[in-house]
Amino acid sequence: MLQIILALFMLTIAIYAWKAWRRNPLCSLKSTVKAWTVFLLGLALAIGLVLLVMNHLPSQSPLVLTLCCMAFIVAITLGLCAASLRITDGPPGKAPPGTKPADSYRRKLYPWLLGTGIVLLLLLAWAALVVPLSPEFPLALAALVLGIGGAALGSLYIKARRTDYAIAALMTNFWVHWQYASGQSDAWLGPNGLLYGGEYTPWLASGNYLMNARAELVPPLFLVLTFEKYYGRESAPVTIRVLIPEGRESDMELLERKLRTQYPKAHIHFHKEEENEKN
Repeated sequence: MLQIILALFMLTIAIYAWKAWRRNPLCSLKSTVKAWTVFLLGLALAIGLVLLVMNHLPSQSPLVLTLCCMAFIVAITLGLCAASLRITDGPPGKAPPGTKPADSYRRKLYPWLLGTGIVLLLLLAWAALVVPLSPEFPLALAALVLGIGGAALGSLYIKARRTDYAIAALMTNFWVHWQYASGQSDAWLGPNGLLYGGEYTPWLASGNYLMNARAELVPPLFLVLTFEKYYGRESAPVTIRVLIPEGRESDMELLERKLRTQYPKAHIHFHKEEENEKN
């Protein structure tokens, strides 16, 4: 029964991921074949571990085996997440030699990771010390915490680490860097994405991609970027308005050329307003 539930659960995830992936500009036959190969390999390993639990020897504790196999399943899930992101989004950004990337995105997860670890240790201590003759309940809770918390938080950590490294790479390899008055965060625009208001947004990734870029050339000047972002199986357009500092209007020609060259499927029309005024 556990095998069937696990297979249906992973199949459901695969169907929703496939529907979202087909709409993404990064979708290609080569990347799709790689992603499905990795997924099927992970599914086979996970089902094999469940079979190991179901066919354990009578002298072995079912809950201990379940907990051990849950740890392997979490490791497989995290491996699938890291491999899938590398296939769909490419290798993570590289920080400059001698530079340690900031952990602004990972730092948000540290309290949750610490809390999950403490809860797991307390449950294991309860099973080992308080009720050594009947550890079923704390071990079952520990398996649940490890399975849900480990997989969810671990996957988020992998994404957060990629983002922190991408930010470090962007701040050393950028097209334009706009500085504002004191108290306002700078804007960085480069080959891999946008850093504005302390938030990083890649131009093209499995979770979002640039759809439209235009300029509002009536003061105050803004660069208006529209992304298609995915939330589970659903997606929705998200617009980011980046203030163009006074005297930096000439940067728009460079940005238009770079974005059109690297992202030909996006609609880049920075001078639309000017053309309308002439007409």
